[in-house]
Amino acid sequence: MLLRLALTIADRVAAILPSRLSYALADLGGDAWYRFAPGRRRLVAVNLTRVCEATGRPATGAVFATLVRSAFRNHARYYLEMLRTPRYPIAQAETIVDVPGWPTLFAAFRSGPAIMVSSHLGNFE
Repeated sequence: MLLRLALTIADRVAAILPSRLSYALADLGGDAWYRFAPGRRRLVAVNLTRVCEATGRPATGAVFATLVRSAFRNHARYYLEMLRTPRYPIAQAETIVDVPGWPTLFAAFRSGPAIMVSSHLGNFE
């Protein structure tokens, strides 16, 4: 319920604020989420520990703490982008999103039935 209210407010605010300010507010929201959600923070830390250990990166210390905090900031930015995307004119979206292989994909769909397969990496938690 609280998340829905926050997203409704964020949607209204994101519609009128410049991008730079919107992203700064998203970062503040991510920092607040990090600070006031200790259970979620622990869950993110456990999951990122697995990734760091598997890839030879540090899973403790200041660098790791920054990584965990960044996960919250990035997730808040994903929400912002989700809210802002419907308002982008198509021409603007094409200038900020680079999708390698679009012509190949469109050619496949024009040639008849096609199946598109994509990965889903999931949430940070």
